[in-house]
Formats: sequence, structure tokens, C-alpha cells
Amino acid sequence: MICFLRSCPHATLQEPLFATEKEKPMSKAWLASHLHLLCQTCGLPPDRYTTHSLRIGAATTAAASTSVATLKLMGRWSSSAYERYLRPGAKDILEAQKAMGAL
Repeated sequence: MICFLRSCPHATLQEPLFATEKEKPMSKAWLASHLHLLCQTCGLPPDRYTTHSLRIGAATTAAASTSVATLKLMGRWSSSAYERYLRPGAKDILEAQKAMGAL
């Protein structure tokens, strides 16, 4: 994020953090269409990646280093709904497999 912000030294607090090439705030539709194109360009199946995937990834990443209260605030969750977005990391899966193998 620091590198991104340094690449936009002209940005002000009144401007959107992420903008389109026309310097407009990104809409969900704009992001979805560009994510689809990016997946195609990278050889990934675009039907498997959505804007929802980004929310899941962000929640999972944030959960590893922040409190539940902060995570809920960041995701605008007022209930335990955030739990549906969290995915176990490879380390968590490996630890669970080791624990099961020790039984």
C-alpha cells in the first residue's frame, strides 16, 4: 500500500483511494469487469474469481493479524457474519492434519 500511495503523490484525502483510468471512483461493476479481464489475461478461469473472492481474501488475511473487533469494523459487519468469509491458511490446514494424525 505504501508503494501504491507513493506512486500517487498528487492524490488528496478528498479523492478516491482507488480510481478508474478516468479518475472516477471504482464501481463494483467496473471492478468486476476488470477482474474478469485480468483473470483471462493471466490464464485463470474468470468464472472462479469474483469481487466476493477479494472480500474473502482480505478478511482471511486481516484475521491473521488483527482483532475481531477491527476485522468487523473493516468489513462493516455488526454480527458474526464475518466468520463465513474466513478461510483456513495452508499452515492451519497442515497443523490440523498433524493433530489428526497424532490421535
